[in-house]
Amino acid sequence: MKLGEIKLDALRLMHANVGEQLALEHMDVYYNSDEYRDYLWNMPGAITRCLFDLEEKRILPTKEYRANESSLNRSYGRIKIDVSSIDDIHEIDRISFENSSGDYGSDIEYVFDGDFVIIDEWIDPIAVFTVHYLPSVKPVTMRSEDSEPLANVPDKIAALIPYFIKAELYREEEPEEAAEARNWYEAATERLRQRSLRKYHSVRNIYSQTGC
Repeated sequence: MKLGEIKLDALRLMHANVGEQLALEHMDVYYNSDEYRDYLWNMPGAITRCLFDLEEKRILPTKEYRANESSLNRSYGRIKIDVSSIDDIHEIDRISFENSSGDYGSDIEYVFDGDFVIIDEWIDPIAVFTVHYLPSVKPVTMRSEDSEPLANVPDKIAALIPYFIKAELYREEEPEEAAEARNWYEAATERLRQRSLRKYHSVRNIYSQTGC
């Protein structure tokens, strides 16, 4: 979803009975509208708080970085993976490897030390390593382009953000509606969090049963 679409969905939630057909190409009109202006100007802060909440809930899809030889340092039984080139790491989820025999390890022990992932256990020296990580989010400002999608946020998660916005911006004006919107948001994000946990444990169980 584009940033402007998220804002318009929030306006639709807050003005459900107005009946006006809001369209992305008319955003300039809404920014100057007495009815919508104050809401739109307050949305960047609410969206940013929501993004940080999604980040901390660990429900954004993981990304992968396949380490190449230039980012690997192998010496004395220790492997260091340089991850300084990845500019959107929030938290490392797990490290996996595939060795020269085709064996796969889905979740090996590691230490994350600033710009490096350090693996102490002995692993095939020509194994290929993949860093699975949870991405960070970028704050939204009034200068953020409404025509651009939010980085690292898929549509099914972005679609929840308007409920967070309504909960934030309606707290004083319509407290009951704000509370209802926040409850809906929290319930939806909790379902996603539980689904993410089940998927993670499923991966670990599958590979632990195979001895990897």
